[in-house]
Amino acid sequence: MATGSAVAQTNDGAPSRAFDTRREERIGTLARGKLAFGNGAAAVDCDIVNISKHGARVRARDSADIPKVLFLVHLGDKMAHQACVVWRRDSEIGLEFVRAYDFRVSAASAARAFKRHVANYLESASC
Repeated sequence: MATGSAVAQTNDGAPSRAFDTRREERIGTLARGKLAFGNGAAAVDCDIVNISKHGARVRARDSADIPKVLFLVHLGDKMAHQACVVWRRDSEIGLEFVRAYDFRVSAASAARAFKRHVANYLESASC
C-alpha cells in the first residue's frame, strides 16, 4: 500500500511536524497496543500515539530491535493491522498499514484468519 510520502521528512526519515500534508488526519490517542512479529511468537508492548486508516505512530521500548514487517494489535479497538515500518526516531516508529483485521465483527473467524495470515505473512513478507 505504498503511496509515496506526502509528508516532509527529517534526516532520519521521520515526518516533520512543521510541514504535514498527509491525505488524511491522524487522530491523537494514547491507546495500548502490541507489535507482533517473528511468526507471531514475539510481541512488544507499545503506545499508539496517533492513528489513521492508513498508518500510525507508535512508541515502544527498544524500537531498534523491531523488524520492518509486523502487526500492530490495537487492544482497545480490537483491531490488528498488518504494517511496514516507514520511519524510526528514538522510541517512536511510523507504520504504514497494508491490511486490517476487525475482531469486533466475528472474533472467532477473524482470529483464525489472522493467525493463518500471521504465520504465512511474516515468513515471506517485505515492505
